[in-house]
Amino acid sequence: MPQISKMTVVIGASTKGLETGMKNAAKAVAVFGAAVAASAAVTINAASNFQENLNLLAVSFGKQTEEVLKWADTFGSEVGRSSATMLEFAGSLQAMLGPMVGSRKEAAAMSISLAELAVDLSSFFNISESDALLKLRAGLVGSQEPLRTLGVVMTVAALDAFALSKGINKSTLEMTEAEKVALRYEFIMAKTTIAQGDAKATADGFANQIRELKESLKATQIVIGSALLPAVSELLNIFKEFREETAVTDLTIRSLAAGAFSVLVSGLEVILE
Repeated sequence: MPQISKMTVVIGASTKGLETGMKNAAKAVAVFGAAVAASAAVTINAASNFQENLNLLAVSFGKQTEEVLKWADTFGSEVGRSSATMLEFAGSLQAMLGPMVGSRKEAAAMSISLAELAVDLSSFFNISESDALLKLRAGLVGSQEPLRTLGVVMTVAALDAFALSKGINKSTLEMTEAEKVALRYEFIMAKTTIAQGDAKATADGFANQIRELKESLKATQIVIGSALLPAVSELLNIFKEFREETAVTDLTIRSLAAGAFSVLVSGLEVILE
């Protein structure tokens, strides 16, 4: 009897150990699955955004698109930024400047210069590139305050004096909107020369190396996400056909979503046990 009791204890301990091991394995699988799903979602979203930006570029730049693509690769390499980021900056500027200036080619040249300037201002003043870009966009439409933080005081009197120095014999009040935008652009470029080229000159600095690392990760996400997009698109098409053929209602879709959420919660419970 004592031997049987000992065997029971040993078997019980082994069973408990096996149960613990299975739970730990389940946790590891759940964590791995959640990590893979999250990573896939991030990469697919990055690739999708990149495709949207390419569509915007094609519409906004027209015949200048190829030139802009080459510029983004070249300048991005010089300052440690992904071409995707530079294309995003240039595309947003072109979408705004094109209609305002009236010349797609002229607007393209301005957009490229301002996209580079946003990177330089970010490096020089140690602010985010998106913040620098917003300040430049605000200045182009005549807003003075955002530019003051960059050392650019663009009052009406300053613009009129600048126009006169350029041989333009009329005030801003007499100018067309396109002429005012072109003047503001020249004024901004003239008043930010101290920062121009800073990103390239300080590319080896710690702050810019961190930015370069983030940009490298972003480029990698786009590459991986672009490879996954076709499969995801196919799955979405299959679901769409399924919905149309079976007349799936929104209520059913919500039920399916709730079921999926329940599975996710169950996975999290396994992790947290």
